[in-house]
Amino acid sequence: GRWLGSTGKKPTSGDLDLAVDSNEVTKEQLANLLTQYVTSQGLDPREWVRKAGEVHFRTPINGDPNQGYVQTDFMFFPNVEWGIFYYGGGANSAYKGMNRNVLMSSIAKTLGLKIGANGVISRASNEVVSVDPNQAAQWLLGGRADRNNLQNVESIYAALANDPQRDAKLADFREYLKREGLQEPQMGVAESDANFLARLRDRIAIGRASC
Repeated sequence: GRWLGSTGKKPTSGDLDLAVDSNEVTKEQLANLLTQYVTSQGLDPREWVRKAGEVHFRTPINGDPNQGYVQTDFMFFPNVEWGIFYYGGGANSAYKGMNRNVLMSSIAKTLGLKIGANGVISRASNEVVSVDPNQAAQWLLGGRADRNNLQNVESIYAALANDPQRDAKLADFREYLKREGLQEPQMGVAESDANFLARLRDRIAIGRASC
């Protein structure tokens, strides 16, 4: 398994989220293994293992019940790398990862796509069409984008600054922000190709002059 979200990245954490490859182990298999372990310790599995949409396990902190307990949530994905990307957004941001996922979904909707825990999904066929974060970035933000542009709300807004379809892509997300009482990030102006090339020429000229 692989840790998700802020697990291991912050000094304290509420629940522990662990990504599990559903091709390697099923929810039922993991729940049964945990139940067997708890039972072997002379404990009531009903107080320790719960299988709902995911598998939840009451876990002693540092293995010591005297330190208390935290809930470990095992989340199952057919593609773990995509699952980590989807639930791992929101770092270095004023917005939560969930806000970033809503924003990605808002953009995807205008392209006939959906974004979810299992990947990029076609609205027409309801089938997964990609589990590649870089491909998702290119579809949502343009051909030069990569997964880093989808890191958080601010990076997505920066990538959309010069997009002619920007307002359409942001329409649902702006309504969502209003409903949630959240402020929209400032829309920066992305550097144009002409400006970038001009600055690059200036740097080359300065470099040559100093040689």
